[in-house]
Parts: sequence; C-alpha cells; structure tokens
Amino acid sequence: MKNSVLYIVIAALLFSVITGCNRNVKKQGNSNDALKIAVRSTANGCFHPIYAKDDCDNAIVDLVYESLISLTPQLEYEPELAESYIVSDDLLSVTFYLRKGVKWNNGVEFTAEDVKFTFEYIASIHKGSLYSNIKAISGIDEYITGKVNSIKGIQIIDKYTVKISTDEIYIPFIEKIGVNIPIFSKQHLNKVNEGDKYEIEKLLINPIGTGPYKVSDYVKYKYVELSQNESYWGNKPKIKKIIMEVINEDNAHGMIASEEQSIIFKDAVLTDEEALSYRESNAKIQILERNSYEQLVLNNNNKYLKQNSVRRALYYAIDRENLRKTLLKDEGEVVNTAYPPSYEPCLKNENINIYEYDPDKALQILTNELKWDYHNDYVYDDGEIVKFELLYTQNDEITRLCPPLIQENLRKVGIEIITRKVNMTEMIDRLGKGDYDMALVTSESIVDPDLRNSFHSSSIKDGTNYAGYKSSKLDKLIEEGEKCTDMNKRMEIYMEAAKIINEDIPVVFLFKRADKRIISANISNVMYNPFTDFYKVNEWIIE
Repeated sequence: MKNSVLYIVIAALLFSVITGCNRNVKKQGNSNDALKIAVRSTANGCFHPIYAKDDCDNAIVDLVYESLISLTPQLEYEPELAESYIVSDDLLSVTFYLRKGVKWNNGVEFTAEDVKFTFEYIASIHKGSLYSNIKAISGIDEYITGKVNSIKGIQIIDKYTVKISTDEIYIPFIEKIGVNIPIFSKQHLNKVNEGDKYEIEKLLINPIGTGPYKVSDYVKYKYVELSQNESYWGNKPKIKKIIMEVINEDNAHGMIASEEQSIIFKDAVLTDEEALSYRESNAKIQILERNSYEQLVLNNNNKYLKQNSVRRALYYAIDRENLRKTLLKDEGEVVNTAYPPSYEPCLKNENINIYEYDPDKALQILTNELKWDYHNDYVYDDGEIVKFELLYTQNDEITRLCPPLIQENLRKVGIEIITRKVNMTEMIDRLGKGDYDMALVTSESIVDPDLRNSFHSSSIKDGTNYAGYKSSKLDKLIEEGEKCTDMNKRMEIYMEAAKIINEDIPVVFLFKRADKRIISANISNVMYNPFTDFYKVNEWIIE
C-alpha cells in the first residue's frame, strides 16, 4: 500500500539493461524512456488493493490505483479522485465531490458508483486492514450479515458526489476512508465469477486503475512492466515506462554509484564507504522519516506468551539500543510507544517504562516469578526447554540481521529461539490465523494516533491486532479517543492508552529506522513523502 517500505533501486535505461559498463561511458538517447526498479523478490501477480501480497505488489498498486484524497509530505490532505470534500456540522458525515472526466485506464468513466462499489466489495470480504478502515460506516454490519443489499452510510447524491456517514463521531474518519482506501472499478471486478480461479488471476495481473501508470507486461518470477496511462486525468507522466525486476543486492551499490545509469531509490542504512561513493557520483541522499517502527509481535494466546511476566522478561532481555547501533549504524531511535513522532507528548510520557536492557532482571523474572528452572544455560518449564519460533521476512539487511541478534539476546537468559524466514504471503496468513509464537513486523504508518487497527480487541479478527491482545480498558480509551474533539483531552486519553500498552506488553517495540533514499544527480522532481514511495511520480524527470 502507500505506507509500504521496500528496497528499491531505479535505473534509467534506454530499452535494455546496461551491465558491466565502464564508468566513463556516457549516456545516450532519451533517458526518459524507462526506469528500472530493482526489487528483492518478484511480484506475486496480485496487483489489486485487496489481494496484494508483498511489497512489489503494493508498489504496483501505488502506481495504478488512487484514493479519494492523499497526503502531502507535510501530512496535509490534498485532492486526488475527489477534488474537494465537506464535513457535516455534526461531524457524522463526509461528502466527497469527485473529479469529472476521470477515466479508468480502459477508457471507462470513473463515477460515484465505483466509490460505492469499492466500499461494499471490501465489506463483503470483511477482513484485513482495508476492512478495518471502513468499519465505522453506518449500516456496514447489516450489509455483511445480508440483512440489506447496500450500506446505509454510503449515499450517491449524483454521478460525481457521494456522501459517507457514521453513526458516532469518529475523528480519524477522513484518513480512514479518504486516504487509506484505493478506489477500484465496479465494471472490472463485477465481471469476475469468484469461483473462477483463471478469471481471478487474469484480473489481478491486469489491474484497472485511474493512476498515472498501467501494467503493460508481466512475466511471473521475472519482471513487471508498467507504461503511461494514456487516460490519466492529471499531467502525463514524463517517464514512459517503469520496470520492476529482481537485481542482486551485491550489484546494487555499484549500480547506484555508476555514472552511466540513473538510480533513484534504496531504502537501507548506508556504511560510510557507500555514502562516500554516492557523494562522489553527485548523488543526493534523503533521510526517510517514516511514521512506522519495527516491533516483535507476541502471540498473546501462546501458553507462555499469554503470561505478562514472560513478555516483561523478553523486554528486559532484548538489547534494543544495541539493535539500533548495530543495525542502523548508530542512527534511528529506540521506540517505546506505538505513536508516531508527531505525537511527541506520548513519546515522552513519564509513566512509560522504557525497559532498559537488563538480562539479570529478565532471568530473575523467569526463575523467581515463573518458578522456571535454570541450568545448563537453559530455562525449563516442567522439564522442557522453553523455546519459541520467530518468523521474519527478509526485506533487507535490517530484517535479515535482526532475528539472529534477538536470538542471541534471548539465548543469554536461557530461552531458545528458532528463527524462520517466510515470504510475505505466509507471514500474513500465519499472523491472521495465530499460527506463530513471535514475529518481526513493521508497524502501519499512521497520521492520526488512533490505535484501533493494531490494539483494539475488535481488530483481532478483522484488523491487524495480530498479537490477539484484549483489554477492555484499552478498548474503552480507544473508543473515547476516536470521538473526542478536544485535542488536549484526546492527548490525555492516548497517553493513558500508551501506559496500558506499555504495562501489558502485547508487542515489544524495537526501533524506528533511519533509511536513506539515494537520488542520482540527473534525477529531479522527486519529493519525499513518508506515506508513499511514488509521490507525484508523474512529475519525475530523468535529465
């Protein structure tokens, strides 16, 4: 989605990949013909907002689909498919006025019917993060249970106007329904029989969107090619093609520094030597300040991890400051709450326990509070070594090296950790089913401090509360915060919520990354946005 964190290297090409060239070879031809994006794994071919399975799929969704409104780099709302919107005086509805003349990339006109269809289709699936964003819409429960044929809270006023309502004041409503939901074509999806696997696969690899690019070619396990959307309502993209293909990471640094290729992205931590090589090629280095963090999600239904004492011991046993120094080259920061940097008071809450690294205290909790035996460098419960499986996806060097360091930390207090690398599809599937012990997961990026998706009990089944965490007190605070219009009072509510999460420890907060984006000297108009890697991509230029 738009908050995706992926490893990308973009090389401007003519019509083929240049390899093994001398650095003194000069560029020739029209460099705006194509960009090459090197990804860590090939796309699954699920190029649809609901069915996207990995970072590459989500990157393509970003380029093909659009939402009603979007976020600027300053985190302000700006028009996208809706040219304007009005919030009712009672704060219970938002009326979106859609752009006229917008067409899907198959030439069909975009209308309010598509908006209504998108929300109702997501409701019919009723699971996942997209659904958790629309749950506040009036009448959605009756629609899901089949009592009604349409959602009461979605009203088409005319062809270019749609009104979306909620039963109670819900402060994050605009962000949830306006920014977080890519709109898709009613005509396109309506044609497919859900039981026809071939038709579904055909639909997913041929997405119909309103964005600046469209998928023009896809070879499974090899590459995805996108070309300009001739029907795009905005300024026509200046770069004709984007090609996503797996490129060996060992070659990436040389490609970025190479003067005969134009490179634009690499989400990673740089060594001093790498940074020097980029500066020598006049590359620009941008710091990526994302509103997300790395966390160790703990299965709160596991026979051991459901005990607060075990989770507390894990917090003390993991040297998070060393993780930051080792993995982030002494950049980034250790995090102690689920709130983004914009909510500084919550981050500096004096009631928050920062769980400084203390393996002796961790072992004391395991042996004194839990009465586990400790001998031969292991802790035992009923004669068995206490062990957990740690799932992770290898997105980059950080996610590759982090699990062994956690494994080493926990081994020092007698806990055995078995690390297991899985692809994103398996990760999401196992998290959703609760079929795991612990998992290294990147949090969602948020602007509003509403934590419903990650920590409200209603999001265990339909959201991203993968820990399976339940707290009636926290649920109440989250619900109060969602309705509170007094921002000072709202901050007090979320500071109390942060304290509860800090004490209950459904997850272990690790660190906020300090990734970099490398931009070659001949690339211009690339603006940083913490919520999308392709902000105003139609304006990018390779000179």
